[in-house]
Order: sequence, then C-alpha cells, then structure tokens
Amino acid sequence: MPPDNAATVAPGTDVSFPQDGPNSGSGIARIGDDSFNLGDIGTYQIFFQVSVDEAGQLVLTLNGDE
Repeated sequence: MPPDNAATVAPGTDVSFPQDGPNSGSGIARIGDDSFNLGDIGTYQIFFQVSVDEAGQLVLTLNGDE
C-alpha cells in the first residue's frame, strides 16, 4: 500500500493509515498512524481499503478487543 505502508504489513501488526481522508464532522480525532478516537457515543460510518491475499487476514479492534 505504498506510500501509506512502505512494505508488507507483518501478521499481528497494525495497518497504518497515516493520511487523513475526507471528513464531514468533528467527532473523529487521530491519535496515531493506526489509532483514532471517537468523541461521542453514536453511529459512525468509516470507509477504508486494505488489500489482502487470503481470507481472515484483517481484524478490527475496539478498545483492544478484536
């Protein structure tokens, strides 16, 4: 995913999203290349794209839980 991730992302590591995309509100704040803070309890719609070679290669976490 160059230039965002210069090399293949190793198993068990975070995928970096170092570039901000379009944003239509103020409830999401970046706290790192791979972490975001959602300001208020609510419903959020977030789009991202990650290429994988096999099923089950990507896991989303919320507060450290898969």
